[in-house]
Amino acid sequence: MPDLTDDRLKTGGAFTALPQGQPDFADRLRGRVLSGYEVGDLLGAGGMGYVVRAHRAEGDFDRDAAIKVVEASHPSSEFAQRFRQEVQILAQLNHTNIAQLYDAGETDAGWPYLVMEYIDGAPVDTYVAEQNLPTRAKLELLIQVADALQFAHGQLVVHRDLKPSNVLVDGNGKPKLLDFGIAMLLRDSGEELTRGNAMTPQYASPEQLLGKPISVATDIYQFGLLIADLLCGGLPWANASLTEAIQRAAEGRDLQLTAGQRAKLPRELLLIIEQCLRADPADRYSNMGALKNDLVAYLAGYPVSAAGQSRRYRVSKFVRRNWKTVAGATVAVLGLVAATIITAWQMVEANQQRDIAIYQQQRVQASSEFYSLLLEVMGEDSFTSVDLLDRGRQLLRDQFGSGRPFMGAVLFDVSRRYASLGEQDQETELLAEAETIAREHQDDDLLAAVLCSMARSNQVRDRELATAQRLEGMALFGGLDKPSLEAGMACLRAQADYEIKAGDYETALQTLLAADGMLDAHPAPANGTRAMIWNSIASVYFYSRQTQQAIEYLDRVLSLLEASGRAGTLRYQQIAANRAVTLQTRGQTRQALAAFDTLGQNVHSSGMSQRGQAVFHTQYADLLVRVGRTDEAEAAYRRGLSMAQAGGNGRIMSAIRIGLVKVHVARRELVQAQEELANARAFVTQGEPRPLAISTRHFAATLERLNGDPQAAAQAIDVLLDELGYPEIQRGPGLLATLTEGATAHSVVGNHPRALALADGLVERVAVSMPSLEGNIDLGLAQWARAQVYDAAGDAETARAALGVALPQLLDVLGAAHPTVQDAQLLNKRLSAI
Repeated sequence: MPDLTDDRLKTGGAFTALPQGQPDFADRLRGRVLSGYEVGDLLGAGGMGYVVRAHRAEGDFDRDAAIKVVEASHPSSEFAQRFRQEVQILAQLNHTNIAQLYDAGETDAGWPYLVMEYIDGAPVDTYVAEQNLPTRAKLELLIQVADALQFAHGQLVVHRDLKPSNVLVDGNGKPKLLDFGIAMLLRDSGEELTRGNAMTPQYASPEQLLGKPISVATDIYQFGLLIADLLCGGLPWANASLTEAIQRAAEGRDLQLTAGQRAKLPRELLLIIEQCLRADPADRYSNMGALKNDLVAYLAGYPVSAAGQSRRYRVSKFVRRNWKTVAGATVAVLGLVAATIITAWQMVEANQQRDIAIYQQQRVQASSEFYSLLLEVMGEDSFTSVDLLDRGRQLLRDQFGSGRPFMGAVLFDVSRRYASLGEQDQETELLAEAETIAREHQDDDLLAAVLCSMARSNQVRDRELATAQRLEGMALFGGLDKPSLEAGMACLRAQADYEIKAGDYETALQTLLAADGMLDAHPAPANGTRAMIWNSIASVYFYSRQTQQAIEYLDRVLSLLEASGRAGTLRYQQIAANRAVTLQTRGQTRQALAAFDTLGQNVHSSGMSQRGQAVFHTQYADLLVRVGRTDEAEAAYRRGLSMAQAGGNGRIMSAIRIGLVKVHVARRELVQAQEELANARAFVTQGEPRPLAISTRHFAATLERLNGDPQAAAQAIDVLLDELGYPEIQRGPGLLATLTEGATAHSVVGNHPRALALADGLVERVAVSMPSLEGNIDLGLAQWARAQVYDAAGDAETARAALGVALPQLLDVLGAAHPTVQDAQLLNKRLSAI
């Protein structure tokens, strides 16, 4: 942890420094227990309060934490507001290079506190000095910090207090960004939501010094100062006064590095820093991703955008990357002027074009042999698609070996076939072989495609590795003069996936539209590739809650596949499943159920129910259990579980186990439900992955209630809702189910005010998240739960009104013979008689 008594930090918080001579704060808290953590020594004190070290050990749970506390003697309204804002911000920021928030609360004395991940490390400037890191290693650290900031910006959060003491490097050399105490949230438009004059003067941007609106450009400015600080050993204006800085900002003058600092930097890094430090925010990098990409490109030896794109500059970068080839071509003309290097480069390029033609011919031959074999063996016996790929793959090895240049592209092609069937292990194996070949033969186009594909595949399994692969792949892609369609599609999809994960849907949409435009410019784009991009565009609309637009794009994809004779393919089935899920998300339950029923029949009759279909069976079963078709749901879950086990996908296996818990709870088979819940929990560690963690806790509470302890259930649900951010949060994984259980549990224990509030919150969120459509099982069940809660509280009029909404929805989907519909009709009859 940093020394928070550092003078720079004292000026950096929203709070003023504490008066001297106060009682020792550490003595007042040492030994106290906050959120289960026993407080230890004081780590530091500054404008934002105090930071103490704490420890928690319960059974297998054993970890340290840093607890940040604000003393109640501060003006309560301002500090309480700051602290609530910091909690809200940190709760959104789940990134490997951002210090994690564990918990928040208040002490008995009314002091607000945050429980944070404890980083046993040093400020980044101290770390690079102690380790005597070279420039490359410093930039690699900064790229990780830039990635964390890009993620925060995608969550509409600006840090606005970047400085070395807020970037710690742990014992593994990983940088961690911390202290969002004066960060701010942005509106969707990117404009400022809040203002404040809290800043660290040495690192303040011109707009901060002048009290003007704050945006992501503020972080870009401060990041430029951080680069200069680490690479030059100090800030450009270390000896300037605050008055001088404000005067320079008011005059609109760009911040210039000193002559000594400029002499320490390569030209491209100097240009990158200078673009960050423009006085006008509009003249800086447009976003943190563009800045990060320039740093990655610099390290990879590719052109950086800050240096322009002149032919001479790009040629010089080519020569540096390919110096051995260029040197060999120019041995005989070493005495000629520098312009001759251009001619040598053109010679190399001509040779490369010849080699490319041979390469493509060999690639086509290998691909032809591969698909010829598949056609031949299909007539010999009954093979699954995976069996055919395995046979074809062995043919390629036998006939061509695996190390020849063109084999990298062929293996990449085959890896995509495995990916389309959900065979992730085989995909990963082939991509690794293709990467080796691409690196050995310096095939940057193929390497970009392979790395970006790896990034997409590893996003769930190993996010840090996926990030590194994406960054390198995008840097290579950005340096290609004429990238192939394969590289373009792989890298733009990987970038869009990252932007979707970060919540930056607008940027993701623009990235995918760029990919679609790249297809438009291609003389013969494959329909399958077009379908893949349109499906990704539909997913952006889906995650941004624009479900009607998502349906429209999915319909376009299905029509395209049908027109090209692909209606019986696994890809078609996957797209159709996405459409069914989107219909259900819109509340069109009947239509979604009909789509799933048809799709299930097609999957069975086509014989294509392979391991890649585990997700489909899970989605189908989730809807079946909601409409009370529990036997069919269990069968679908079991099929999906078998496929997920064969593929070794623990995340999907746990999701299916949760589904089986739903089935057993619906049947009141409590022992079996408890067993499946334990199986699901085996995959969930320390609250991750978040949707599964929420589901396991929600069903644990449900089972407590059904086993006769509704009070414990109600308490557990209240804790979970608080962690989810209720009532502020409007949507999120597991929220509706958690609200339903909370309303039921509180109603059972007689806490009617709380039950009614949760039931109202449930209905409100269902109504907001879905269009007002007939046949909405979610709205019907929510209003049914609300009717029961109001009936138990003695409010017959409101209960009848809720039933008036619930019954048409339930009847439309479930039919008059369904037990839930009959129960609702009986209650309605009884209430109508009152």
